[in-house]
Amino acid sequence: MNEYNKRREFLKSTGKVAGFGIFAAAFSSVINSCEQDELPPKPPSGLSFQVDLNTHPELLAIGGFKVLTIDKLNGGDPVIIKHNPDDTFMVIDGLCRHQNCNLEMPSDPNGNMVCMCHHAVFSLVDGKVLDNKGFSTAADLTHYKTEYNSSNKILTITS
Repeated sequence: MNEYNKRREFLKSTGKVAGFGIFAAAFSSVINSCEQDELPPKPPSGLSFQVDLNTHPELLAIGGFKVLTIDKLNGGDPVIIKHNPDDTFMVIDGLCRHQNCNLEMPSDPNGNMVCMCHHAVFSLVDGKVLDNKGFSTAADLTHYKTEYNSSNKILTITS
C-alpha cells in the first residue's frame, strides 16, 4: 500500500470513529430528554384564588370547561376548569408534566385531552392518565380544591 492509500484509510477510519462519537452523544441526549422524571410544580399551599364566572359564561353551563391562566396558581401555568354534572367544579393542571406540554382539549366535555408533544391521553372527567403512550413518567394531572358560591357566581380555588 502506498503512502497515499495509507493516509486515505487513516482518514476514513478516523472519520468513522468521530462520526460515531458525535452520533452517540447526540442520541443519548435525545433519549435522556424523554426519560427525565418531571414532577408538577409544588403549588404554594393554602392560597386562595377567586374566579368570577360571570366573565367566563361557558363555565356557568354544566359540562362547560375552559383553559385559564390565573396569576400565581399552578406556578403561572394554565389550569383547566370544568363544571361537573353534579354542579361542582374540577380544577386541574393544564399541562402534561412529562415535558410540560400543552394539552389538546376535546370538543366533548366527556372526551379526552391529548398531550401535544407525546400524545399521552388524559381524561377530562377526572384528569387521570388513560394511555401514557409508553412514557411511564406521564402522571395524573394535579387537582385543586374548589368551592362555588352560586349566588354571586364566584369560584374559589385553593392550592
